[in-house]
Amino acid sequence: MPTPLIAPPPEPLKKRTVNVRLEEEIFENLKRYIAYAGRGDFSHVVNNGMRYLFLKDTGFQSWLAVHPAAITE
Repeated sequence: MPTPLIAPPPEPLKKRTVNVRLEEEIFENLKRYIAYAGRGDFSHVVNNGMRYLFLKDTGFQSWLAVHPAAITE
């Protein structure tokens, strides 16, 4: 079967809604960062910020290798 020249869009990622309480200064800077970035929304910035944190925190990476199934609800 031939392959289309333009790939279909990726499947949407599974998302979960959470409630968080941010310090006022953090919340205001989050809004400012969205304005600075010129696009996106709270979910986009928080998701990518957390992804960046998990990637860059070498201590967390080491811990995760030893505790891959540890989850706190």
